[in-house]
Amino acid sequence: FFFFFFFFFFQAEDGIRDVERSRGLGDVYKRQEDLCWIVSNLSLGVSSHVQRLLDEKIIQLMCDVLSSQAGYKVKIHATYALAGATEESTEKQIWAMVGLGILESLVKVFYVGDLRPGVICSALKGLDNLMTAGQGGEGEVNPIAARFDKIGGFDIATKLMEHPNNKVAARARKLLEKFAYEQSYISEIY
Repeated sequence: FFFFFFFFFFQAEDGIRDVERSRGLGDVYKRQEDLCWIVSNLSLGVSSHVQRLLDEKIIQLMCDVLSSQAGYKVKIHATYALAGATEESTEKQIWAMVGLGILESLVKVFYVGDLRPGVICSALKGLDNLMTAGQGGEGEVNPIAARFDKIGGFDIATKLMEHPNNKVAARARKLLEKFAYEQSYISEIY
């Protein structure tokens, strides 16, 4: 039932409408926002929920939302959903999400204009969780951190250290201190 509802819901933007007369795309965006909010609550801290979201391709859909022309609030809730999914996930689930493009999707969040500090911190926390799962033994390269670097993530985190919100700046600094030791950014931190 949940998958059918979710699939139908996102198809509405492409022209499939409910039986009642549509009042325009605003209705669709509001429903997408509500559904992303529901997914964000489902994904918080329970690996069995995250597994179900992975199995039903909903994590992939949330990644796609961040790459789409979806509305601002829809992207905010998709960000919370993806970041929440990284909280208590197993290592296998983290690697599955990385394969679906969650890393790139969370980096795209920083290109959405006028983000609230809470959204930025949530995305940074999700990225921290992903890179923590990629840590190997001492001296081993963290493949998730290397991928983050390749897509410009450490450049963005360096810029976020100058963010006017102290929590955002501190979260960015923590991310760099924790993972940039493998990269050249450590000299830019100090």
